[in-house]
Amino acid sequence: GLLCFADMEDEGICVDKEYYEKTFERLTNRIRFLIGGIWRFEEAHLFKQKTGKDIISMDSKVHVSHQDLSKLFFNFLGMTPIKMTEKENISSDDDVLTKINTPFAKEILKIKKLEKNRITYIGGIKDFATLDTDGLWKIHPNFNLHLARSYRSTSSQPNFQNIPVHDEESKKLVRTGIIPRPGNKLGWADYGGHEWGIMGCYSKDPEIIRGRNNGEDPHQEWADYLETGRFDAKQNFVFALAYGSYFKSIYANLAEKYPKLTERRVESAEKEFWKKYRGLKQWQEAMIKSYYNKGYIEMFTGFRCTGWLSHNQIVNTPIQGCLQAKSL
Repeated sequence: GLLCFADMEDEGICVDKEYYEKTFERLTNRIRFLIGGIWRFEEAHLFKQKTGKDIISMDSKVHVSHQDLSKLFFNFLGMTPIKMTEKENISSDDDVLTKINTPFAKEILKIKKLEKNRITYIGGIKDFATLDTDGLWKIHPNFNLHLARSYRSTSSQPNFQNIPVHDEESKKLVRTGIIPRPGNKLGWADYGGHEWGIMGCYSKDPEIIRGRNNGEDPHQEWADYLETGRFDAKQNFVFALAYGSYFKSIYANLAEKYPKLTERRVESAEKEFWKKYRGLKQWQEAMIKSYYNKGYIEMFTGFRCTGWLSHNQIVNTPIQGCLQAKSL
């Protein structure tokens, strides 16, 4: 795997450097314009009056703090806190801003999203692009297999595994500048539910195997049950349960986006899920028991993961490790 990744890093990925430079400049000007217009909102004036400073500003990057936003919304404006941070402070993260949903909160979210596109994605590719000896501009991301304990790969400089795909605006902004070598075209392939398939291979769950053989979509099934989008059901219900979560945490993750969803409905879905996939549950329990007896877990690839592992890591690691091996 490391040899494969070394070859990928050496070959590099062609990019349109001029596109990224122009897009970076365009986003910079757009963000400056939006920040200049923030004074049409009473909230900006209230914060300035109370603290003597701007709620948001920009030099080489945008400055807006969660602490300042929490002061504004929950102290100065007297709103009821929506959730707390791990350190028991009032949260004002993007989920909270989305739920507040005032014109001012939406404007702050818009600026933050543009800034993430500008700095993390566009700026990262622009800054790491180099002119190779073949006359092509390329990025040469690092790809590693030795950092995650499950042997799942990571990427950096820039992180090529963190290219946006679910937000259409961000997807178009970032991916437009990734180009093929002259005389070639870019191709795209989906591994077709390998993660779910690997769970079936490990657990030998008859329902997973039957569904895979018949081309069924387990994520859409539970999306229909919960009345959510397919991606949310996939990430926040199916895989969440398969990797050790339970209905209360799942409900907390889905409730903000789906206010009509009830905790009781999620609890019912969890019971039905484990009733259907008994084999997967039995495999998880057997893996945990085996780890406590042997002190390691073993993957299909032959790798053994030792050391302290939580319940979630015990059932997650063999699947994630084999998922990476299949991708290679």
